Amino acid sequence: MFSSADRSPGLPDGLLAALRTQIDATGGELDVHRRGLAAWQLRRVTEHMRANLDRPVALAELAALVRLSRFHFCTAFRLATGQTPRNWLIDERIRRAAALLADPSLTITEIALEVGYDTPSAFTARFRQRMNMTPSEYRRMC
Repeated sequence: MFSSADRSPGLPDGLLAALRTQIDATGGELDVHRRGLAAWQLRRVTEHMRANLDRPVALAELAALVRLSRFHFCTAFRLATGQTPRNWLIDERIRRAAALLADPSLTITEIALEVGYDTPSAFTARFRQRMNMTPSEYRRMC
């Protein structure tokens, strides 16, 4: 595909090889407008966050999973999901809590701890903010 005549004097060999690989992988088309995270990156970080709802998840930890800087990761995640990693994680915690509230054998405190809140009051405040009702009200509706 490329010959030595195709070389640009300012283009390092490593970059040229990377471009060749990308062009070969895409059938000759470079997607220069792709933004956000690749599908595998998004899947890796969301699975990691779901598996660790019960503890704080650091931005640096998530960025390291997909080998990006914290800044680049945060921007790419927002472009891929429409939310910051923090807001996505909060929403996921609330979704999980809503599912757990359907089980009357679990206390609100147990659910709060299960989804990463240190106190039932912090959990209740966040749940009310996102769902417009308290966990107890939600449970009664279930």
